[in-house]
Amino acid sequence: MSLWQFYFSIKGRISRSQFWFKGVPLFVGIYLFIYLINIIIPIELYEGISFIIIYPIILLNSWSVFVLMVKRIHDRNKSFWYPLEKYADLPKPNTIDYLFLGVIFIVFIILFIYMILIWIWLFIIEVPFLKGTNGPNFFGPDPLNSEYK
Repeated sequence: MSLWQFYFSIKGRISRSQFWFKGVPLFVGIYLFIYLINIIIPIELYEGISFIIIYPIILLNSWSVFVLMVKRIHDRNKSFWYPLEKYADLPKPNTIDYLFLGVIFIVFIILFIYMILIWIWLFIIEVPFLKGTNGPNFFGPDPLNSEYK
């Protein structure tokens, strides 16, 4: 897999080690670089330089981190839309029935909290720490297979 495919294409899978050794240093390194630029460059020059140099770097880095997260989700044999699929499976109340009771607000708050918990599970626990599926899956060959590296 070329560097371009690794960091910018959402197709394929990556292992946990690839995520930790190639993805996390990229993320930390770019933001450390931006922090150092903020210290070095005087505040008067920072606005123009940040627009020309720093913002495109942040956009490219954000896309790369997003791509690596998607590839890790693919390694778990799940679609990126997995959290939304889980949310869609929940029973939804008929809003007309609850509209006048004031319960609809509470129901939507509970669904919102549920959605946040799924995203926390996915991006804080599952993506960085849980092992992917063995062998090929719907999203591509196993990244731990020596032929794939």
